[in-house]
Amino acid sequence: MKLYETLKKESPQLLANTAFPKKRIMGNFTSELICERSVAFENFLDYILSVNELRESEHFLGFLQDDEMTKACRLIDERRNELAIPIFENT
Repeated sequence: MKLYETLKKESPQLLANTAFPKKRIMGNFTSELICERSVAFENFLDYILSVNELRESEHFLGFLQDDEMTKACRLIDERRNELAIPIFENT
């Protein structure tokens, strides 16, 4: 996962005891693996939110907001401001 790898590279000391299960070549869609990865991702996000440095990281904020901000900027470029404003307000 890109977010995990980026944060680990940026702040290795903060993620030294945090692991994220890797994808497998086979069996990625078993309910057990999906459940395991979902729980791990939720725990990972909880951990990020509990550590100020990670929570305020440019990479984490980009992970949360990038798609919405891109969409809002595209709407502004298209002069569809009335559709962009709610996106900016919610982001």
